[in-house]
Amino acid sequence: MISECGQSVSWWNALIAASVKHGNNKKALSYFDNMQNLCISPNASTFSCMLKVCGMLRSIKKGREIHVDIVRRGLLERDTVLGSALLHMYSECGLFGEAQEIFSKLRFRDTGLWNASIVSYIKQGDDLGAINCFDQMLLEGVPPDAITFTSGLKMCSRIRNGERGKELHIQVIKKGLSQKDLVLSSALVDMYAKCGSLIDSQEVFNVIPQKNVGLWNNLIAFYMKYEHYERALEFFKQMQLEGITHDTITYACSLKACSNISAIHKGNEIHCVIEKASFVDKNSVIGNVLVYMYAKNGFLTQAQQLFDRHPIQSVGLWTVLISGYVEHQHDDKALICFEHMRIHGISPDAITYICILKALGKFGALEKGMRIHDEIKRNGLSNDLSVGNALIGMYMRCRLFVRARDAFDNLPMHDTLSWTSLLAGYAENGHAVEALKCFKQMQLEGVSPDILTFACTMKACGIIKSTRKGKEIHAMIESTSFLKQVPDTGAGNALVSMYVKWGDLNNANQVFNYLPDQNIDIWNVLITGYMKHGAGLGQEILNIFGQMQERGVSPDVITYTCMLIACGRIGAMGKGKSIYADIERKGLVETDCIVGNALVDMYSKCGSLADAQRVFTKLRIRDVVAWDALMTGYA
Repeated sequence: MISECGQSVSWWNALIAASVKHGNNKKALSYFDNMQNLCISPNASTFSCMLKVCGMLRSIKKGREIHVDIVRRGLLERDTVLGSALLHMYSECGLFGEAQEIFSKLRFRDTGLWNASIVSYIKQGDDLGAINCFDQMLLEGVPPDAITFTSGLKMCSRIRNGERGKELHIQVIKKGLSQKDLVLSSALVDMYAKCGSLIDSQEVFNVIPQKNVGLWNNLIAFYMKYEHYERALEFFKQMQLEGITHDTITYACSLKACSNISAIHKGNEIHCVIEKASFVDKNSVIGNVLVYMYAKNGFLTQAQQLFDRHPIQSVGLWTVLISGYVEHQHDDKALICFEHMRIHGISPDAITYICILKALGKFGALEKGMRIHDEIKRNGLSNDLSVGNALIGMYMRCRLFVRARDAFDNLPMHDTLSWTSLLAGYAENGHAVEALKCFKQMQLEGVSPDILTFACTMKACGIIKSTRKGKEIHAMIESTSFLKQVPDTGAGNALVSMYVKWGDLNNANQVFNYLPDQNIDIWNVLITGYMKHGAGLGQEILNIFGQMQERGVSPDVITYTCMLIACGRIGAMGKGKSIYADIERKGLVETDCIVGNALVDMYSKCGSLADAQRVFTKLRIRDVVAWDALMTGYA
């Protein structure tokens, strides 16, 4: 129908739709009002488009007006598209109850309407409602389509219900939809990955005929989430082989993967590709990730160079650089960087303060640390738990125990790290009784200890030689399975060290064998324990050394020294010579006087004075120990 102005409803609909398409929703609303002012009657298409506009603008008042007009004209009973549009509008405006009320009143409900209802439940976070709605749809015999299954899979992803997701996948395959709809396929990949089944996710991904960069990025991101960094990089390479153009997300994920496995060589390769494409200067996200990768892995010159050319030096980027300097023992540069940051007018955040307090603690810069503490108070961060924990650590490193305790007491709550920071500070500085008091109070407050807490507590037990308390802690550690969780550091090593100090070699050996992974430090603790407390156990020490070599652990100077002493004790000159050959290959005779002295002593005790003299002449530094060992042999 043509109006008096010669403008039909179709003409106005086209004008409104064009405005919506170009994101000018307010203009579309203005056209709708003008249209009605000219007495041009809207039709179902007009109302449908305007309901979409009201949803995007969250204009509930206008949406309700349109709803009343639709009902008055009797359009709702004849047009399911309008019903769906109303559902979407109320859902977008957060009025989920009204959306479901409309749905329940509609006589004819097709797949589109059911889809709108399911989406409404998902948007309000009502997972059970969405599941019930989906099931009711099937009971009423309404056939689900790709959109229905996509919504159902998103629901399964949210509630981590892989079993239900698999059931939906089977139905998708039966309907032949799995390879026809990329959005549906992506939802399947997403569902399996979020439910922890990367194998199933990978299988779905493999059969998708045309994979876009977004789908590749999702898969790489999932492997990153589950810390399969090598696999993430394999997919990056596969994308290159298949000619898929990388985007910012691809590069960012791949560089983060390189950061986490210290694959700097691969990171450099990706960096070169990015530089050629001029991504670094154009894209701040890529610049941030590159600075992070180099700083995290100790390539601080490269990190600083990239930082200097970065167009936007945010507090986060400054903190990444400062953190890199702190973690790689360049605390002086971290402090300089911190001052430059403030000169540039960038205010530190909580994470920045945590990093700089760590640096100040290692430096023992108490005065500077106290000034930073005052600054933290002024910035209202005193109650921040992480910052408070860093303050406790800083004061403990500076041996200012009263201040550390004050910082602890002023925190609104205490977590495991708060107690451990306090306890560790006391234990490290020899205040074992205070450390054990902290441990007891921590338990009374119901805060669970972690591996570091146990390690520090064990150290305190060792200082005061509290065998009973030490065994109690040992029993607690065994009950929490921490020895299996963190095998090479922490409580396991502390337990072995404690039992060795007490001369309890049986328990030390039992705990040691319980650890699934033993590094050189813990092997040395056990060996030196046998050396100190087992004067007649020379052969046992050599057996331990043999086990260590069988497990592929490389000896260090301490190990070699102990072995040579053991060989001298039992006259095992043959074994001593084989160890000497190993030491010579590593060039330790000339460079390490302790090993050289031990060799002279071993040959002297075994009666091979010619060998003792030959080693002695090779020593660069002949101290009193070396002379004494040689003279004792001759005597």
